[in-house]
Amino acid sequence: MSSSAASDAARHPLQAQYDEAGIGSAPDRGTKGSAGRGAPPHALTLLYYWLLLSTALLATFHELVVRQAELAFSPGFGPHPHTPLWSAAAGVSLALLLNRRIRLPAPERLVLALIVSSLIASAAPLLLREAFLSRALMTALALSAPFTLGFAGTVVAFAAHQQFSTPARQLGSFGWLLDPFRLLALTAILGAAAAGAAVIGHQRTGAFLGMLLAAAAAWTPTLYRHLYLDARRPRRGQALLAATYGVGALAALSLFAAERQLPVSRLGYYPGELIYSSNRADEEIVITSSQRAYLLFVGGQLRRAQLDGYRYVESLVEPAMALSEEPRRVLVLGGGDGLLERAVLRHPSVEELVVVVPSRALPELARRSVWLARASQGALDDPRVVMVEDEPAAFVSTAHGQYDVILADLPRPLSYEHGKHYTRYVFERLAELLTEGGTLTVSATSGFMTPESHGSVVATLRTSGLNTLEYQVGVPLLGELSLVLAGRRELHPPEQLRGSGHAFLTEETLPKLFTRPPDTRSPPGEVNLLHHQPLVELYRSELGLQPTGGASEAEEDDAAGDEGQRPSP
Repeated sequence: MSSSAASDAARHPLQAQYDEAGIGSAPDRGTKGSAGRGAPPHALTLLYYWLLLSTALLATFHELVVRQAELAFSPGFGPHPHTPLWSAAAGVSLALLLNRRIRLPAPERLVLALIVSSLIASAAPLLLREAFLSRALMTALALSAPFTLGFAGTVVAFAAHQQFSTPARQLGSFGWLLDPFRLLALTAILGAAAAGAAVIGHQRTGAFLGMLLAAAAAWTPTLYRHLYLDARRPRRGQALLAATYGVGALAALSLFAAERQLPVSRLGYYPGELIYSSNRADEEIVITSSQRAYLLFVGGQLRRAQLDGYRYVESLVEPAMALSEEPRRVLVLGGGDGLLERAVLRHPSVEELVVVVPSRALPELARRSVWLARASQGALDDPRVVMVEDEPAAFVSTAHGQYDVILADLPRPLSYEHGKHYTRYVFERLAELLTEGGTLTVSATSGFMTPESHGSVVATLRTSGLNTLEYQVGVPLLGELSLVLAGRRELHPPEQLRGSGHAFLTEETLPKLFTRPPDTRSPPGEVNLLHHQPLVELYRSELGLQPTGGASEAEEDDAAGDEGQRPSP
């Protein structure tokens, strides 16, 4: 070997291995345009692997730190936005500090970093779902996940630099990468991956990323032996390979758990991205993250929106409370999420609040969820609240005593099961449960979107011996909502509010609720009876659904989702 060759070998030992093995040589740097054409096959393999690995790591970082964290932590119910950044910076700093002290060879260091990244990608989506229900877990993840990702990412960067940079730079592979058509193809692949993530849901995306990173970790030792002519497999490498198979199996289990928690068949039925789903006692409860706000669906119907749901709650509660002198006993049919209860308990005169819910699934979620628990300020645990698990129609048929205010936050009459709550029998029983000066509020169907069914609700209330007073409120995410005040006495619009702390209603905006535009005036409707419920067919017809019995579950779910985006109740 000549002195020049010896000098090159001393300067680039890996290149000497290539030359001695006869695998190929670097292209002539003095020949213009040769960079890329002279790249040998093993260098292209190296480049392919590095590109796929970089893409996987970047996708994992974006999926976990940006998209999934935003779904679970925002808006306003997670740690400060700067907290994950400082945590990631701490992880990077620790990796930089320990870089010179890590005794593992570069390939094993890379495999270890990939194993950690695969573990995070597989477990983080499931943990984020639970963090949505636990403030302590949310804070712990906000501190630990960015720290771990920062540390692992820095280790990967150092390992990749030591492993790949010198041969790739010598063999001219970067010239091959700069071909515009290859870059366009890579962009198309990344775009397809992003679109696929939106289709399969965030939990499945994390599981697939975990399996991809585990596969990359499993292939790294093979690639190392192929490229650098090292056939040794120390025990430490075998242990890392076993760990790789373990995290791959964990990613597969994560995929199975994601299907159990958020079935793929339900992903397309709700606006936004599903972050929580539960189906207990035949009552499906779903929370989605959409338009930087959480949406709560119960039984396929939009019940609360974080962004503007307080407008509906205040409009349902405050007019009835203002028309009742010192309301002491209040009955709520529906509710259970804590937001309606909080609005009622804000009035100091209330001594007892009876809440009737068909199941305890929603109140249990409201106590656990960081969003609902913080928004309700623990209203469900107030000693004045009495929770009754029963159907509203069944409860009123056997209830005794009288109430100063009754709030009927009922599901929309999409079926006869829900339509029975709007019948003359139920309204007559509610009239008997009202005190002489008490007030009933019914969340009726929209006088703008569904005027005929709204007229049916009003007609049924009037034939029950109640005087009515209609009003409406516009809620951007919920739509144009119509409500009806009812009582034994003649009702007039309230002139002032009781209590304080209202975010929407004021002395100036309260009278505007009772100013109805001409296009929201409903025609006289047919009375809704237990044995004959025209309200259900009218409502379904106005929504464009098939008659009862002919509509599929998917059609009803689509209609429920559409109603959250257009002016209807």
